[in-house]
Amino acid sequence: MAVFLATLAAFWPSLGNGFIENWDDDTNLLLNPHIRDLGWENLRWMLSAVHNSHYHPLTWLSYALDYSLWGMNPAGFHATSLLLHAANALLFYCLSLRLLKASGLSGERDLPLAAGLCALLFGIHPLRVESVAWASERRDVLSGFFYLLTLLAYLRAEARVLTPIGNCIGRHGLRAQKAPGERPALLALSLACYASSLLSKAIGVSLPAVLLLLDLYPLRRLPPRPREWLRGPLRGVLYEKIPFAALALGMGLIGLEAETPLGAMRPFSEYGVLQRLAAACYGLAFYLVKTLLPVGLAPLYPMPREINPLDWTFLASALLAGSLTLLFFLLRRRFPAGLAAWSFYLLALAPVLGLVRFGPQIAADRYSYLSCLGWALLAGPALLRARALARLCALLAVTCLGLFTWRQTRVWRDSESLWTHAAASDPGNAVARNYLGNLRFQKGELAQAAGHYQEALRLDPGLAAAHNNLGNVLLALGREEEALAHYRQALRLSPGHWAAHYNMATALARKGRLKEAAAHYREELRINPGFERARLDLERVLRRLNPSGSP
Repeated sequence: MAVFLATLAAFWPSLGNGFIENWDDDTNLLLNPHIRDLGWENLRWMLSAVHNSHYHPLTWLSYALDYSLWGMNPAGFHATSLLLHAANALLFYCLSLRLLKASGLSGERDLPLAAGLCALLFGIHPLRVESVAWASERRDVLSGFFYLLTLLAYLRAEARVLTPIGNCIGRHGLRAQKAPGERPALLALSLACYASSLLSKAIGVSLPAVLLLLDLYPLRRLPPRPREWLRGPLRGVLYEKIPFAALALGMGLIGLEAETPLGAMRPFSEYGVLQRLAAACYGLAFYLVKTLLPVGLAPLYPMPREINPLDWTFLASALLAGSLTLLFFLLRRRFPAGLAAWSFYLLALAPVLGLVRFGPQIAADRYSYLSCLGWALLAGPALLRARALARLCALLAVTCLGLFTWRQTRVWRDSESLWTHAAASDPGNAVARNYLGNLRFQKGELAQAAGHYQEALRLDPGLAAAHNNLGNVLLALGREEEALAHYRQALRLSPGHWAAHYNMATALARKGRLKEAAAHYREELRINPGFERARLDLERVLRRLNPSGSP
């Protein structure tokens, strides 16, 4: 309970935050009619919609439940995310109890304290702020909730883990052996939780490989040589992963299909193998460094327009990643937990390292939500075994993490606070300048908005969103031809930019070029089928093209 309460305390300022109105919260929540009730039409939309490159019906359902309780009061939405995250910290405490006991990293007497420290290092770390304080990232905490339940149910199915330690909450005595039918039921429960995790966010597609990793260490159900896994009864350990792998494959294919229209699936001709490996190494180094030194956090770390693998940043990242891989491999017999934590880190981050998907960011704080669990598991017992002075320093470090999290949570108070902070932290961040321009545009301050967009394009001439937004300013000033030029440039840079298609259609319709406008409205709806305003505008254009209504 102390872990739960400490997590609530660290993120308490989020309850006073609003929505980030110009970054996903608008299209996901404020302008989304499908979360306003639980009628059949809305439920059908939740089950079928691919919105903003995500398929997460359970996350939509959680938003609809929030709306039924709170209306559009942001405090209610933030309270749900905070409670889910605090519950995840408690679940991770339970998971830590089992894994620390199975691995022998902590003695029986110190087990609850070590597990509590692991849970705190996960729960109150500033890298969790984006997932908790941003309403649109409900999918992180909800998928994480079911992901942790998946692992707990899987470990409960393994008698050798549970028999010595019993229930994780309460007394740590012996537990009776499970009934013959309990193991299949627990595996079925684990599979159901995994399906729920994927239906909240597909970030956990690598979990089947994680389960095999657990079978290797600390459960030791599999020998270290893979060629022995198909011998005799060991095949059953592999066969039980097939349903998990089938779910992961299905959601992975849906995720790839969802990303393609928005341009995240960049071709290898644009970013080659070496560039993708360089970006992956950068990500591996980034989350390690930010875990140890969580300063300079930002809502977006933009992907460079060009990646030079020989740049010192990418070389240093590759050296760090390679050195750690070699170190943990050489120490695998003396320190198997280190190799297990590093392997989990690689598996959990694999979907977002840019090897396949290549989005607008090279890294994001939210991607650390699951991937850094292994480091918390290593750090908890290590800090506990340290000498008195080191323990005092560890306590001070944990306290500082909580204070940093409290402060970082307030950064997400609203759009103005978020992007002002981002621009101040990194003056070269073109994306932050673009969003500051959006804020000025929403307030009708067109000259100031144009200035921010022009500065964003000076910093990054290839930023499609800034071209699109500058076009909006020019369209509002009645300069349609100039606006169309910027919309065309945005679409040249990002053919899947649905907003640019919509805005270009609006400008073309204003100039009476109705057939071209209809084509862009259709393309926007192909990419983003849930945008009702575009559907209504297309109907109006079609009526103007065919006033009689004849076929």
